[in-house]
Amino acid sequence: MMEIPLPALTVKRVRSNVCSAADAVTNCNISYVAFEAGCRNHLHIHPSNQILIIEKGYCYYQEEGQSLQKVPVGGVTNVLPGVKHWYDASTKESMIHIAININPKRA
Repeated sequence: MMEIPLPALTVKRVRSNVCSAADAVTNCNISYVAFEAGCRNHLHIHPSNQILIIEKGYCYYQEEGQSLQKVPVGGVTNVLPGVKHWYDASTKESMIHIAININPKRA
């Protein structure tokens, strides 16, 4: 199993644009998210599913204690509720994904 040590701080930029927000009818938030090359988020969890659809670059994804995954353009990752994980862009190329976060109050 390959584990990449997590940095103390994320020093690169992430840009996020909410395309659709959960409301009385829609059961999820949908966001378009861009990570600069070399950007990594911190180990974190979500209260319900988060689905990532990779649009550009590679998404490096790892759940705590599991093997590192390299998810290509068109690949999909379904992060289950309560699973500690992180994801990032490669050091040489930015990564863009669509994030679908299921509304836990209506799941």
